[in-house]
Amino acid sequence: MSFVADVVRAARALPQNLRHDLHPGVSADDSPGSRLRRSFLYHLFPLRVTERALAPATTFGLGLVSVALFILLTVTGLLLMFYYVPTPRDAYGSMLDIDNVVTFGRLCRRLHRFGADLMVAVVLLHLVRVVAQAAYRRRELNWLIGLGLASLLVGLAFTGYLLPWDQRSYWAVRVVTELLGLLPVVGRAMQLVLVGGAEVGAATLSRFYALHVALLPLGMLGCLVWHLWRIRKDGGLAAVEVDPPTVAAWPHLVLRVSLVLLGTTALVLFVALVQDAPLAPLANPLRPENPEKAPWYFLAVQEMVSYSALTGGVVIPVLTALGFLALPFLDRADLDVGYWLGARGERRTVLVAVVASGVVLGLGTVAYLTPELGAVLEALPPWAHDVLNPAGLMLCWTALVVVGTGLRTDAVRPALRAGIGALFVGLCVFTLLGMLRGPDWGLASPWEAFRRVF
Repeated sequence: MSFVADVVRAARALPQNLRHDLHPGVSADDSPGSRLRRSFLYHLFPLRVTERALAPATTFGLGLVSVALFILLTVTGLLLMFYYVPTPRDAYGSMLDIDNVVTFGRLCRRLHRFGADLMVAVVLLHLVRVVAQAAYRRRELNWLIGLGLASLLVGLAFTGYLLPWDQRSYWAVRVVTELLGLLPVVGRAMQLVLVGGAEVGAATLSRFYALHVALLPLGMLGCLVWHLWRIRKDGGLAAVEVDPPTVAAWPHLVLRVSLVLLGTTALVLFVALVQDAPLAPLANPLRPENPEKAPWYFLAVQEMVSYSALTGGVVIPVLTALGFLALPFLDRADLDVGYWLGARGERRTVLVAVVASGVVLGLGTVAYLTPELGAVLEALPPWAHDVLNPAGLMLCWTALVVVGTGLRTDAVRPALRAGIGALFVGLCVFTLLGMLRGPDWGLASPWEAFRRVF
């Protein structure tokens, strides 16, 4: 009978024994903070967090939204991999099967498609937020890691764009790979590595698939973990406060993070339920799209290249990349780090420069597109066309804004912020124009352009 009694006692004590043996050192009387210190969450969150970091307007949760979208894309991407066949003969058919045969396949593909577009936009806004708050100061390494993450994200979005193997994706990839070939020194080599031959074909699809499902996600996961670890290592959000007021991470931070994760997922799910993501006809290398358009996040470059391949495809991208890499090493001030656009006077100057940039670049582009000015420019020598165009105007205006703001404020940071703001406004203008392009690269109605993009 002692055997039966032992079994009964062990069964009654099973919940307590599981809790004790699988999580040693835990007591029912432990506080939430003590439990957090021993849990996995401790590696993600500090025990205490500043009150300022919890304020929604501090960061708008853009970094956290990006992480939530990365998780969503990973889950939906893994599910889509079960049914997708990465060959030119079967890729389009497998996409149709996912949409029409697989249970919840259409919803899963929409979640992946819209989640990817949203993540590109959110990461761009996150980058703007970091610049606006000078949050890169004394976090130079993490700034470079963040730029690497943004580059990997664009690579992931671009390589995934080809996988449906429909007309829209096929010709969009052809446009972008041709733009890539314009880059000096490495452009042609990168183009050959990606395309795998003279034309986009089976080798291109297999390379894009390998990059999209293996190499780039692993690189992004590694950089993301490194990025988050550096945030913890550097003391959390960038700020110049000494001994700021703090609160316990549990429940304040953990619950807010949970709400953002759930809210982001719910938003993408809502969009996927109400908005379709139709496939174009099967890719036909012998029948070009009219117009041939890059994905929306490359439309600004395509629009600038339509004015000048040298200015829009080489000078501006290279100078922009070098400027972002050098940004934290040019700005060495510690004042107002972590606050939106610094002091009130500097904030006003930067905002005026950004608004003026929108007016100047918008009016300049409209004037360039008028037939009268076009006739005048046609009579100029070829080299003048590389300068006297909207892309050249943006380049010159951005330089003027940087110098003018620097002289007015006698500080480097407002000048850099104003220059980046002018550049951002110009790229938005060119992206909008690219969306409005119709057949033969002429301007179409906004409704027609919306239908083509979405």
